[in-house]
Amino acid sequence: MIHHLPIIISMLVAIVSPIVSYYVKIPLVLVEFIIGILFGTILEKDILNKSELAFISYIGFLILMFLAGFEVDFDFMEEFKPRELIFVFLYVFMLIPFSFLSALSLGLEHSYVVIAPLISVGLGLPILKESNIIKTDLGQKLLILGSVGEVSSIFYISFVNALLKFGVAQAIVKTIITYVVLILAIMFAKALKNKLKEYRVVVRNISLENTHIFIRLALFTTFISASLFEIIGMEPILGSMLSGMVLGYVIRKKEVINKSFYDMAFGFFVPLFFVYTGFSLNIAYISKNILMSGVEIGIVLFVIRFGISFILLLAGFRLVELPFVSLFISFPFTLLIASIKILSDIKYITPAQGVAILIGTVFSSLIYPIMFKVFARFYIKDENI
Repeated sequence: MIHHLPIIISMLVAIVSPIVSYYVKIPLVLVEFIIGILFGTILEKDILNKSELAFISYIGFLILMFLAGFEVDFDFMEEFKPRELIFVFLYVFMLIPFSFLSALSLGLEHSYVVIAPLISVGLGLPILKESNIIKTDLGQKLLILGSVGEVSSIFYISFVNALLKFGVAQAIVKTIITYVVLILAIMFAKALKNKLKEYRVVVRNISLENTHIFIRLALFTTFISASLFEIIGMEPILGSMLSGMVLGYVIRKKEVINKSFYDMAFGFFVPLFFVYTGFSLNIAYISKNILMSGVEIGIVLFVIRFGISFILLLAGFRLVELPFVSLFISFPFTLLIASIKILSDIKYITPAQGVAILIGTVFSSLIYPIMFKVFARFYIKDENI
């Protein structure tokens, strides 16, 4: 009974968390994580490490990273005007040097600087829908910026991982190999898709009557890419993210896979990952300095984005919209969690620094969505939306 206790508690947390999230008005993943911390202070860590929960949570992490890549909307990116898209890329690129300057000027440790430019829109999409902005011109531009930022962040963190692990020369070689394989995978997948179109009856039957094949395809690409990345010495979760991008690029009608796969992922595997992450947090590392560092990280995430947001005026954004932009991309929850795992595995950050980044992640994911919703009310009122 003791052996299965963590997974039983985790499932209980997964069931209760949506109810708690609804009433306290904070993101569901944060509720799962926070409740996980509470139970983690009660249960012995040895029980957690020996349980099947550790394995299931790892599978959940791989699936979450796959979805981070899969949710990138290439249709939005292709519809954007080339000139405006160039300035969006420029803004995302300039986050890297500006992150270093801002973080170092505030006295933050160099290990924190690496995570500052990351952009992820996993938590942002539900907030856009709740704010009734997603179908507006601003909402569409935010989705494009988020998609560009997420793609760039995945490439950025994969290169940083290789750089810190192998050095400059090997990092460049491994990164080039990775991207060549990525391009070949996209070409192969598109060719296969076009070939299958010749057999329209078969494709129609599969896509409409048996969507389970897409779940199996998604899981297959997730695990095989993670395994290949592990073989070449790269972080497996980066392989999962890139495989999600490949599949998302090829399968544009994502409703084919979204409903069934998301139900499976967020109904079981992903919640257990967040609960286990909370379970595993060692609160002994939490001190006044670590708390302050975490809050500073959360503040820096917004400061660097707002500080250079004027570039986006050239990408079609209006001056009044810049606070929305900065807030929307200031809580990259998924990629921050991934970066903690990546940087911890290569010993670039200490457990205490990992906790500080985690606190910054929670801080930004709690504060900035609330601020975004407040600004959204005034924006909708002023624009008569």
